[in-house]
Amino acid sequence: MTTHNWMSLAFGVLIGVLALWRGSGVSWLMFFGFMASCVGDWFLSIRPSGKWYFLYGVLSFSAAHILFMIYAWRLGGDWSRWLALILAVFYIPYVVFFLVPRVSPPVVLAAVVLYAVLSLTTLTLSSGMRISRLPKILFICGIGFLVFSDTLISLRKFLDVKPVGKWIIPTYVLSHIFLFASSVSYLLLDIGKQVEDL
Repeated sequence: MTTHNWMSLAFGVLIGVLALWRGSGVSWLMFFGFMASCVGDWFLSIRPSGKWYFLYGVLSFSAAHILFMIYAWRLGGDWSRWLALILAVFYIPYVVFFLVPRVSPPVVLAAVVLYAVLSLTTLTLSSGMRISRLPKILFICGIGFLVFSDTLISLRKFLDVKPVGKWIIPTYVLSHIFLFASSVSYLLLDIGKQVEDL
């Protein structure tokens, strides 16, 4: 396991402990999201990395995004139509004209497209969360950096844009730091509008 993998695991465990202490059912979604991210990171860190390890990694991160997405929705997340439109204008051409011709086999392409849809959906929902400003901004930053890091991965792996490779891990680590800080601020400080918990 990598250093940032251990960091994400520690973040997840701490969130789980705090969620248990505070009796917050919805925060367990973040715990399991971090755990799924750890699994995905492990698959992507295997060397040599074959297409199946990459596929398993993408599917694991997809599961993490589903959990993050439900978390945002449970805390009052609503669609931001303007953000969805902006993301669609950029990412639909990027996926159709740049990724589709270069990603194979079809099962890997399907997983990549599914992951893109899930991650962008999570970002649009996060902007509509009905909680206080601090945890909301931290969560948006976390998902935003995660989407940015994933975009860099696609540029490096499928389009062979090598210079962006050095920014993949830093942006990924930042994303998890922001998501962890958002979860802790929601749990410990008890800030944000309380909604019906799981």
